Amino acid sequence: MTRSARLISIEAVDELATALACFRDEASNALAEMDQQVKRAMDWVQHDRKEYWSREVHQGFDRVASARTALQRKQIIRVGDARSSAIEEKKALAAARLRLHLAEEKLEATRRWSHALQHESDEFRGALSQLVAWLDSDLPRALAALERMSRALEDYVAVASTPADAAMLPSAARPIATPEEPSGSLPAGSVPPANEVAETGPEKKATDGGEEGKEP
Repeated sequence: MTRSARLISIEAVDELATALACFRDEASNALAEMDQQVKRAMDWVQHDRKEYWSREVHQGFDRVASARTALQRKQIIRVGDARSSAIEEKKALAAARLRLHLAEEKLEATRRWSHALQHESDEFRGALSQLVAWLDSDLPRALAALERMSRALEDYVAVASTPADAAMLPSAARPIATPEEPSGSLPAGSVPPANEVAETGPEKKATDGGEEGKEP
């Protein structure tokens, strides 16, 4: 189905093209900024946090082993006939085990959120794929079409304004030509001079008749 538009200003085509170009630039910048933010978030979870909690887990095992060794040495020492209670060493071992357990939970949570973020990132990019495709392919074609339309309209106005092409305009737009009047004729509705009326009146006719009757 063909569609038509009532265009009353060529500048409107140029303004539309300018607005579309501005939208393209702003949308492209916004998409690039969002993509960078997503990448930074994923990099922080998948690399920074993963490496940090992996390191904490390894160090936690070392701390637990050190605290256990310290406890065992303390328990060997005897104070009189009784062994040392080693209360501080037991507290240190419990704290080391708790810290190791926390690090293991954080590492597991980091791995779980890493997969979730990857999935959400893919969903996000898929949702924006149509807009990205439109900005990359459809919008440049639309801007090129508007540019061709603007040039064609300017050429049409320039051609239609020349006198040689006035006949190509619709009949309603053509100037009304006034028929030329023969030389010596009077405009419609005007009164002839008195001497001309006398010359063409009955007396002139009688005089002419009398002269015609006088034959030699």
